[in-house]
Amino acid sequence: MSVPTNIDSVQPHMITFPNPNSEQIGFFGKCEIEIAAGRLVKFCQNRGRWGPHDIGELVDFYRENKWDTNMMFYGLTGKFFDDGDFLSKGAIDYIEFTHAGLIVLPKFIAGCLAKSR
Repeated sequence: MSVPTNIDSVQPHMITFPNPNSEQIGFFGKCEIEIAAGRLVKFCQNRGRWGPHDIGELVDFYRENKWDTNMMFYGLTGKFFDDGDFLSKGAIDYIEFTHAGLIVLPKFIAGCLAKSR
């Protein structure tokens, strides 16, 4: 795959998983965050765009796949609670909620792309 130099030109279909059967990207670290990120990528690939998305569409996508909707945004919206160290440190926002809907931020796309090379 040729790597785009401009993150705005990266389309969801350009992101590949290390293992085709995997839900994990390999960039985000903690397993639960990897799964939430991977499933968000699969949703965006299914829709053909990074956003904006109606959260109800994402809920429906999760339910169709029999995934736990309580984990949709785990670790993707900043600080999160972890049974290992209680509250994460240095957490990053990878998605944003706007009046138009759910938006995937460029740093999320860049992280996914870094592992797709």
